[in-house]
Amino acid sequence: MKKFCTIALVAAATVFAANSADAQVRVRGYNGAKPVRVAPNVKILPPSIILKRAVGQVPGAKGLSVRLSGNMYVVKVKQGGKIIQLRVNPTTGAVSGAP
Repeated sequence: MKKFCTIALVAAATVFAANSADAQVRVRGYNGAKPVRVAPNVKILPPSIILKRAVGQVPGAKGLSVRLSGNMYVVKVKQGGKIIQLRVNPTTGAVSGAP
């Protein structure tokens, strides 16, 4: 009986050992997951803050409009009788194009 149990145990061990080795075989160049594009977590300032920053750069100006154009805000302000167009970075609030 002891000899039979030993033979059965050895046979079972060889069967299970072969299956676990087969499970580790991998196809070259395939990692099992599809590539995922992750959007960057970038926060942009609201138009009201952008308008305040732009008007603050031009003395005596009134804000007319704010629009998001590509990756910049375009702000139109009126100073005296002329309209000035400013570009504002939506993430930092940096104003460019101020007179």
